[in-house]
Amino acid sequence: MADWANINPEQFLEQKLESVGLGPEDFRYVVIGHMHVDHAGGLRLFEKAGTEIVMHEDEYKGVMALEQDTGFFCRSDYEFLPTKKPTLVYGEQELLDGVRLVSLPGHTWGTMGMLVNLDHTGWVMLTSDAMYHHETYGPPAVGSFVGMHQNQWAESLEKVRRYATKYEALIVPGHDETGVKQHADGTSEFVKLEYYPGHVYE
Repeated sequence: MADWANINPEQFLEQKLESVGLGPEDFRYVVIGHMHVDHAGGLRLFEKAGTEIVMHEDEYKGVMALEQDTGFFCRSDYEFLPTKKPTLVYGEQELLDGVRLVSLPGHTWGTMGMLVNLDHTGWVMLTSDAMYHHETYGPPAVGSFVGMHQNQWAESLEKVRRYATKYEALIVPGHDETGVKQHADGTSEFVKLEYYPGHVYE
């Protein structure tokens, strides 16, 4: 389903990391939002690094039960995991000071989001594909055509809304260049997510 016609090696994760002077061994944690190939396709780079791979227990069980590539899951991305056992989490958990993992199932078995407290931006909620696009947020909420359990997905999106309201977070969808700034009074606004060449974000 991916159009590779305009993709060149400089756009791959290995080269992107190298361009900023980093390699897989420079990362303490890799947190997996979910295991679809467009989100976990670079995971195998960390097989031999000293990196701790963190993922939801239900996501791990789900992909380990697959016997072949199917539905956006690619075994070559994760077939090493039984020998490099990831750290499995379930529900909400604080990973580090200012970094909180949030269980958001529905898009996949164990989709996870992450709340991160940044010095200049404040709280940012990375939703993975629990919130595919800024327009997903609604109201009314709009689901993705790729999802395992629509009822769970709807409940998870409401959880995103609750957390974002509590922390007055900037919500970053899984596939968009526009985010949502949520305010404590329940109002929200769309915000363009901007990244600058040569700029180290936060």
